[in-house]
Amino acid sequence: MKNWTIAAAAACMTLAGLQAAPAQDFPAGDIRYVLHVEPGGATDVMACSLVLDPYLLAVRTDSGIDSLQDMVAKAKAQPGSLSISGFGGASGGHVAWMMFSDSAGLGDGDINWVPYNSVGDAVVATLGGHNDVVIGYIGLVKQHVAAGTLKVIGLMSDARSELLPDAPTFAEAGFPVDTRWQQFRGVIVPADTPVETQENLCAAVDQALKSPEIAKYIAESDLVPGFMGPAAFTDFVLAQEATAKLWAERLAAGN
Repeated sequence: MKNWTIAAAAACMTLAGLQAAPAQDFPAGDIRYVLHVEPGGATDVMACSLVLDPYLLAVRTDSGIDSLQDMVAKAKAQPGSLSISGFGGASGGHVAWMMFSDSAGLGDGDINWVPYNSVGDAVVATLGGHNDVVIGYIGLVKQHVAAGTLKVIGLMSDARSELLPDAPTFAEAGFPVDTRWQQFRGVIVPADTPVETQENLCAAVDQALKSPEIAKYIAESDLVPGFMGPAAFTDFVLAQEATAKLWAERLAAGN
């Protein structure tokens, strides 16, 4: 597997103090996250996923755009009149936006992509009226939704989030996309790790994720529970790699 440039692929949660079931030989004690480094390409394999962080589209509440259908209709009626803010070019958010645009039948230039140095900057730009739409994450818009300044018009997820229950999914709004394309956190182990060891490790992680303390931590971090075992997580990551390659080629070709 090639090196991952998606930072969320790294194991980003500390699992200190979580123990396996007594019948398991591994892990035998606490699991503690030590280093924050990128996965080592072909030297690593996917063990299990922890949480998901889906992309979303949001607008100011005074924008006159009430839904994804409103946004698409306006863009098609007045091409180039709307702009969307997001992080960088060919980033995860940019790809998510292009996937939505493809599903909605939007052409190049119907809505202008405006790149910023961070998703936070993109949110601020939209709040300030510099752009009409922003693509971001739950954690960066939830407070503005609560304050009544932003409205989430679509969530790139299979189901609505308990954190934003009024926000419809893209599919609910009539724009189906591959929802496997989203930020995530996972556990990655060396490629020569025995399958039984991976499964035991993931069983301990699954048990920990179900604890009230970790569930509370995940909710307070504005993330979505998303446990997957070794096989499912590997398929998930390979699907992301295929999507990344596809859209890297399309963006490079200008379509």
